[in-house]
Amino acid sequence: MHPHKHLLNSILRESGELLRERFYLEKHVRIKGVRDVVTDADHAVEKLVFQRVKDAGLDHHFLCEESGYTRHWGRQPFKQPKSDEVYTWVVDPIDGTSNFAHNNPIFCTSIGLQRNNEVEIAGVYLPMLDELFVAEAGQGAFLNNKRIHVSRKQRFYDLVVAVERQPDKSLVEKSLVVEEPIALHHRLRSLGSVAIDLCFVAAGRYDAFFSNSIFIWDASAGLLMIQEAGGKATHLDGSNVDLSKRKFGLAASNTRVHKKFVCALEGACPPTQI
Repeated sequence: MHPHKHLLNSILRESGELLRERFYLEKHVRIKGVRDVVTDADHAVEKLVFQRVKDAGLDHHFLCEESGYTRHWGRQPFKQPKSDEVYTWVVDPIDGTSNFAHNNPIFCTSIGLQRNNEVEIAGVYLPMLDELFVAEAGQGAFLNNKRIHVSRKQRFYDLVVAVERQPDKSLVEKSLVVEEPIALHHRLRSLGSVAIDLCFVAAGRYDAFFSNSIFIWDASAGLLMIQEAGGKATHLDGSNVDLSKRKFGLAASNTRVHKKFVCALEGACPPTQI
């Protein structure tokens, strides 16, 4: 077992308790961008992650949605060093913050532990559903200690496809061009959380996912979950995901349909012919 797996699980469970306690309380919400909010709970979870890792005596780095790349919570973020030897905790304290702020229970804490440009262990916890997704490189993906696998569907028109959009006019327009033909022949879903979408693909609840713009903290944990559940995740053009990038497009599915799925996203293969 990975030496930091127990710590990861403990942090996720503790963050879940914190978020459950705050879910029904009045939330302090701040607008940080277009259709982008942050709450006091986001910062509380990040602080918890920092503190527990430091309490364990680990001199690790952190890349968090709210704090940026840093070694100390609350300090000014700095540029990520070129060396990948150090462990980096990639944290989205609440993926689905808008859901959380509106008392929608579909949100999670997502953490991927990366080193050498690879995710070694990952966890995503949905506290209101008490669902803990955990993956370890080479050891499989699990939901509440039961192994999960991607779906086995081969016929494209049977797929349930998740999609997430960034609040950017050009990106939305580009996404809608892709979505329209797919939506006419398939079932589209949007939960408001990339991390949950990817876990649901890993568990076979969805068959595929795409977004033309996500952040690494949205996807770090989910990428390993997809891989260890037998699926495939790539950039939208089918190339391997570069974890050194902070923002990128992503397509994920079971391996049986991935090539055709990417082809459809690029507009080269009409969904009706796949």
